[in-house]
Amino acid sequence: MIRDTQRSKVYKWDGTLPHKTLTLEEGKALVTRACRRYSKAIPFIANGRGTRIAYGSVTRISLPKWARTDITILHEVAHSIVQKELRYSVAFHGPEFMRVFIELLVWNKTDTLSNLLKSARIFRLKIGKIESHPKPIDFRKSLMHDIDRYIIEPYTKRYQVSPTEIRRIIKQRLK
Repeated sequence: MIRDTQRSKVYKWDGTLPHKTLTLEEGKALVTRACRRYSKAIPFIANGRGTRIAYGSVTRISLPKWARTDITILHEVAHSIVQKELRYSVAFHGPEFMRVFIELLVWNKTDTLSNLLKSARIFRLKIGKIESHPKPIDFRKSLMHDIDRYIIEPYTKRYQVSPTEIRRIIKQRLK
């Protein structure tokens, strides 16, 4: 386990961000949209009864009543995404986590990227480079990959037809 040197700074910083209180259902919807953005499995969302802490992991996010804000939910989703992608090879609140968390905040329209980066620098938070963290999926690339894998490749093998011919037929049918 890597030492988590930024933990208290991250909590102080995200406490200064503007937040919206959400219901548990709204929180579940936010988690679902954020996980789909990174093409990650959606963790089970627990209502947090009987616990005082919010908790995010690959398989479960616990949200007690006090934690049902967009900022806290995205904080826990960032944990889920980073742990899934990078396993436990990085600090829980390290630079990789901060990069994903900030991207989620920008995506959720909490604030602009430049404002979030400036405020994070004031709290002396380290933020990972773009190459060092999970990336949101590109819908078009993902769709084309799925079409190639699940439609074009099987038909090419089954009917001994070129991939170009199959793409031409698909385009004709979609017009």
